[in-house]
Amino acid sequence: MEYYLNTNCFYINIIKMETIEPCVIIIFGATGDLTNRKLLPALYKLELDNFLHKDTKIIAFAKGPFGIITMTAIVI
Repeated sequence: MEYYLNTNCFYINIIKMETIEPCVIIIFGATGDLTNRKLLPALYKLELDNFLHKDTKIIAFAKGPFGIITMTAIVI
């Protein structure tokens, strides 16, 4: 059993971490403002902190004919 220390300027609490399971995350509107400002940075932080299972998949849908090169340019 792992424990994660969550520090905040208002409180400190310890969250009991259970086994992280793989999942599929589906994003609709992948080229939208919300995705670029909130969703992708949050998913990136989860990955950095090892809160996403290595087999977790992220599927993103966008309106329009976007290829992998165009999507990569939009995300970065």
